[in-house]
Amino acid sequence: MYWESASQEDLRRIHEGACQVLEEVGMRMKDRETVDIRVGAGAKRVDDETVKIPRTLVERAIQSAPPTFRVCDRRGGFLEIGDAHHHTYPALS
Repeated sequence: MYWESASQEDLRRIHEGACQVLEEVGMRMKDRETVDIRVGAGAKRVDDETVKIPRTLVERAIQSAPPTFRVCDRRGGFLEIGDAHHHTYPALS
């Protein structure tokens, strides 16, 4: 078995599917303030815990995201995520 990167077409299809789900089904969030922030940014409130997120809001968020970020552990170590940084983790059984 070998690992194969997703193609640009694969990534496009994943993005399209995610945008469709966020726009048509929505996303449930338990924190009221989080819902209010999303609505203030342009999401549509469905109920107290659910918002539908339009594609334009998703696209703006992607454009404003940094190209890399760090995931830190309690001991001061970190993993750089993004760009050419790839990490694999063994499956837990």
